[in-house]
Amino acid sequence: MCAESQGTPSRSSQHPTPHTTRPKKRAVACHRCHAQKIKCSGEKPCSKCRVAGYEAQCRYATRDRKIRVDESYLEQLLKDSQELHDRRHRLKQESRSNRQEQSSGPQQVYGDTATENSEPLAQSNLLGEKPWFQSNDASVVPLYISEATCAAFATRLCQSLKGTNTPTPHLPRSRYTDESAISSLLRTDVQWPGLVSAQLLVKTALGHIIPSFHLALKKDTLDMLHGVYQRGDFDNPSIKCKYFALFAIAQVFSTPHDLSDTSNVPGLAYFAKAWNLIQIVPERPSMIHIESLLLIAFFCQFLNRFHSAYLLIGNALRLSLSMGLNYNIPQTQNLHPVAREHRIRIWWTIYVLDRFWGSKSGFPVQIHDEDIHVDPPSISASETYSDQFLDGAYQVAAIELAKIIGDTTGEIYCRKISAETFLHREQSLLTQLKHSISVSSWQFAQSSSMSSL
Repeated sequence: MCAESQGTPSRSSQHPTPHTTRPKKRAVACHRCHAQKIKCSGEKPCSKCRVAGYEAQCRYATRDRKIRVDESYLEQLLKDSQELHDRRHRLKQESRSNRQEQSSGPQQVYGDTATENSEPLAQSNLLGEKPWFQSNDASVVPLYISEATCAAFATRLCQSLKGTNTPTPHLPRSRYTDESAISSLLRTDVQWPGLVSAQLLVKTALGHIIPSFHLALKKDTLDMLHGVYQRGDFDNPSIKCKYFALFAIAQVFSTPHDLSDTSNVPGLAYFAKAWNLIQIVPERPSMIHIESLLLIAFFCQFLNRFHSAYLLIGNALRLSLSMGLNYNIPQTQNLHPVAREHRIRIWWTIYVLDRFWGSKSGFPVQIHDEDIHVDPPSISASETYSDQFLDGAYQVAAIELAKIIGDTTGEIYCRKISAETFLHREQSLLTQLKHSISVSSWQFAQSSSMSSL
C-alpha cells in the first residue's frame, strides 16, 4: 500500500480551503437620515423615522444599477424594434385605405371616429394622435373620452379582439339615472321620518360609509338630529339637506334592489330633495354645507353619475379653499380638537374623492400637492374621540393611494411631453405603489396593536 493510503494526510487535508463569504451589503440611508448624518437601519420605513413619526416621509434614493448583456441580445432588440416599426407603418397604410373606401354619411363619421382612435397601445403609446370625441347623435354636443376611463379600456380591448382593420365604436356608459327621473321626484311629498326611524337611518348611513371617507362627525350628527326633533326645526335648508342625503344613503344600503336598474334606486326621492336644497352657493360656506355636498356626491356613485359627482366634489373643493381647509389653523385659535381634526379629515376626503372619481372619467386633478399645507389625519384622534372618528389609518392609506392615482393620470394618460421615457415613468409609479402598500401595512399593524392595548 502506498504511504498516502496508510494514513498520510493529503495536501487538501493539510491545508483546507477557507470558506469565502460575500461581504454583507451595506444598507443605503434614507434621505432624512442622510441629511442628519445618522445611522439608518435600511428598512422601509427605517427605525429612526418610525421613532420620530416620519414614516410616510421615509424615502430612499433610486438606485440605477448597471448590468451586462450579451451583444446578441442587443442585436435581437434592434431587430424586433425594426419589425414593430415596419408593422406600424403597414397598419397605418391599411387604415388610410380603409377610410377612403368607406361611404360618406353619418355612418362614415361614426366609423372614422372609431378608426382614428383604434390604434393599438404599442403603436400610439397609450394615446391616439387626436383627442377622442364620441357623438352618437348629431344634435348632442360630442362627449370627450379620456384614455384613462374604464369605458376606453373596454373599447380598446374589443378593438384588439376584433382586429385592427375593424372599426369599433366607443362603448358608452349608458346605464345611469338621467335628469328626468330625478326631476320627477321633486314634485313628490317627502317628509321627515319619525325620530326612532331617523336615528336608525343616520346610524345605518354612517356605519356603512367606508372608513377611508370622513363625511360627518358621528356623535355630533346624532346629537344634532335629536335637537332638530326637540325644537321642530325641520325647515332649515342646510340641516334638511344634510339629513335627507344621509337618509338616502341609508336606504340604498338597507333596501334590497336590482343594481342594474338605475331608474329605481332606493333613497332617490330623499336624494332629489337634498340636491334641490343645495343649488344656491353660499357666500360664507359652513362645514355643514361642505358635508352635504360630500354626502350628495357620495350617493351619485349609486346612480352611476360620476360626472355629477366630480362636479360636486369640485364645488366642495373650491368652497373649502375659501374656508382655508388646506391650511392648518394656528394653535392660538381656541378651536376644539374635534373641530380641528374634523376640518383636516373633511379636506383629505375631498382630496381622495377628487382623484378617485376624476380618474374614472380621466379628468385632471383639481388641486396639486404643492398647494396643500395641512397635516395628515391623526390616528391618535380615532382613539381619543372614538365616538366621533373612525380609524384614521384607513384614510391615511387612501390618501397615499390617491396621490398615486393623480400621478398616474398626469404621467401616463397625459399629452404633455416628458423628458423621461414611458417605461421609466411606469416603473417609478409601480415602485411608489409598492412602497405605499408596505407603509400602509405597517400603519394598520400599529393601529391594530394600539387598539388591542
